[in-house]
Amino acid sequence: MQTTDNLGSEINRILTKIKNDVMASMPAVIEGALKPEIVANSPSSDEEREMLSRDVSGIGTYEGGRFLRQEDGGVGMPVWQAVAQERPIANGDVVSFLNKEQLRNKTVFAWRRANGEMLSISPDEWFFVNALEYGGARYTVTPRSDRKFLYPQDGMFKQYMVKAIPPKRMFWNSVNSDRFFNAIFDTVKRACGET
Repeated sequence: MQTTDNLGSEINRILTKIKNDVMASMPAVIEGALKPEIVANSPSSDEEREMLSRDVSGIGTYEGGRFLRQEDGGVGMPVWQAVAQERPIANGDVVSFLNKEQLRNKTVFAWRRANGEMLSISPDEWFFVNALEYGGARYTVTPRSDRKFLYPQDGMFKQYMVKAIPPKRMFWNSVNSDRFFNAIFDTVKRACGET
C-alpha cells in the first residue's frame, strides 16, 4: 500500500516527465506548425514593396532603385524569408522563437539615388515588423538633410509622404491557429500516453 508521500512523489515524477517530454518536443512543433503559419500569414515580397513604397494616396513606386532588398542588390529580406530562417532555441524550461532585434536587422531595405549612391534604413529606426503585426502606424517620410524633395516616382517631387502599415497580425493569428493548437495538443497527449 502506497503512502500519501509515495503517491505525491509519483505524481510529481509523472508531471515532471510530461513537462520535460513536451518541452523537448516544442522546437519540432514550432518548426512544423508555428513557423509555417507565420510565413503563410506574412505579406508577400511584392506586398511589402508596395506598402513601403506608396503613400496613403497611392503615390510611389518601388521601381527604379527606390526599394532594394538583397535579391535586388540592396540589403535585407522580406519578413516571411527572415522568419523562415529563424530557429527555435531551447533553454531549460523555455523555448524561444523569433528575436525581434534580429528580424528588425534582417528586414531593412536600401534605395539608390540618381547619382548611384546607395542608402539604407537604419535598423535602430526600423519599426516595420512591429507595425506590420499591430498596424495603425502612420508615419511621415521626409527628405534627408542634403535633399529638398522626395522622388516617389518618375517625374514627381514631394516635400513629404505620409505612409501607413496595415495590420497583418501574422504572429497573433499563427499562435492562435488550429494548426498550432492541434500540434501542441497532440504533443501533450503523446507525452501523457507515454507516462
